[in-house]
Amino acid sequence: MKNWRVAIVLTALCAAAAGQVKAPHHLTNDLRKTVNIWGGEGAVLTVGENTSKIEFDCANGEMLRPLGNGKDEDGDFRVQGTFQREPMGPARKDRPNATVDVIYKGSVEGDTIRFRVVLPDGQEVGPFILHRGHAGRLTKCY
Repeated sequence: MKNWRVAIVLTALCAAAAGQVKAPHHLTNDLRKTVNIWGGEGAVLTVGENTSKIEFDCANGEMLRPLGNGKDEDGDFRVQGTFQREPMGPARKDRPNATVDVIYKGSVEGDTIRFRVVLPDGQEVGPFILHRGHAGRLTKCY
């Protein structure tokens, strides 16, 4: 009897993580406790114990330390990380994508993260608004 429940939950979690559907409300609390996915328009953040991975529409990145370590008393954060743009179409071996050091800055309020990516030249990418337990919506460039 437990096997069919596990199969249903795993199917729903896989579909939500793949961006196919938003997780049903009753699964959101489980996602919050175990996977810690934050999603929104154009970005999905997967928070890990030591680093956090970010998938954007046409890029990817990583926060190089736990998000909580960069927060101040107001919930604002500045976390060092990396950012790599992804090309449109197939990747070329003779043109590897450059990974650059960036700062992720923003704020956390409850189940919502708002952030921007500060590039080395001072330009900013964003803003991105992500919600805990949501699969997010990405439109990849390839």
